[in-house]
Amino acid sequence: TPAVFQSLVSLLVDIENGEPNQDILKPILNLLVGGVFNAENNFRIKDANVVLLILELAKFSSDEVKLEIWSQLAVILKCSLLNVQACTDKDLLSHCLGHLLLTNQDA
Repeated sequence: TPAVFQSLVSLLVDIENGEPNQDILKPILNLLVGGVFNAENNFRIKDANVVLLILELAKFSSDEVKLEIWSQLAVILKCSLLNVQACTDKDLLSHCLGHLLLTNQDA
């Protein structure tokens, strides 16, 4: 929806002005599930492209936010085989391995 898109644009502008914080994760998880994310009853991925956005966000986030991102992704994947399939279709494993390689190079 246009309101969701505008919200995302505002958040991305905020990121440009500093490091992403946990406030940005909630709206992006909402985009992921096409509504208000809830680990108990609204966790099914509706737009798997958002997973790639989340992984890009992690690259620029603090360790605290990265931990929250990975924790939420783990919950989402554990909740549903359909979520695992959606992430498989977007080659999530390959993206994660690439992220780990970059992290190791920076360390």
